[in-house]
Amino acid sequence: MAKEDILNPIRGFDKAVADSMTWDYKGSLKGSNTVVGIKAAGGRPMDIETTNGGTIFTMSYTGRSLACVRRVKRFCKQFRRGFFTVLDWEDIQPDGTPRQYVGRFVTEPEIQPDSFGKWSISGLQFEEVPTVAMLSYPANWADEAISLFVRDDYDDLQVVTEGSHWTEAEHVRAEDGVSYLTLVNDGTTANEWAQYEYKGYGFRIFAESGTDCGQFAVALDGMAVGTVDLYFADALPPSPVFEKADVPLDFHRVKIIVLATKNGAATAARVPFFKLEVMQ
Repeated sequence: MAKEDILNPIRGFDKAVADSMTWDYKGSLKGSNTVVGIKAAGGRPMDIETTNGGTIFTMSYTGRSLACVRRVKRFCKQFRRGFFTVLDWEDIQPDGTPRQYVGRFVTEPEIQPDSFGKWSISGLQFEEVPTVAMLSYPANWADEAISLFVRDDYDDLQVVTEGSHWTEAEHVRAEDGVSYLTLVNDGTTANEWAQYEYKGYGFRIFAESGTDCGQFAVALDGMAVGTVDLYFADALPPSPVFEKADVPLDFHRVKIIVLATKNGAATAARVPFFKLEVMQ
């Protein structure tokens, strides 16, 4: 299982194999090709996610010990129908731990003897398996997350809403004059909601805060995961107000549910939503 079986638990020399189990970093690291572009006659392209795939590594090992080769072969056979964890020691997360991927080898290793009793492995492909729990979830929001705004570059809505009290509001930041769009609910009617669908890991919700802001609930894939109070004594521009990082790779739906409640000091119960940030 991924929480117990790690191919390369140590960054450098592993005494158990008298070598390093980390690959050469000469291969590729990419996301699966899961997006199909559809373009109507005379229209713009629309991207549609079609497959729930993850990251793919093409690994190679050069000049390694026989014990290292044997471990790779064992993981190939043991987890042909299961999954294990690999640690990307070149991608260190904010907490100091390496980025983790859960998956399995989908090709057989090509093993060749080197000189002086060493061995090389090529043609080895590791493919991420979605939906399974991980030892540690990615949380490098600055470098590995994407933003889903209210509207995309084609000016199409990226969020689905229910209820008649949602409006769009455009703002201009005083410090740099940059405009941004928020989706605002006036907070007068409970259970109205806005929903995003995405493929990835965890997420963060960005919203404005202020004296006239209220409270909302957050649901992930139909399950309640928290509540947020946007009241603040001063008006604040969009910032992270809710984070859930421990989410396995999958297609997900995040729903913001208006509660029509507020802090006792708030003057209103507005919910001014800005964007959803998604870990990739």
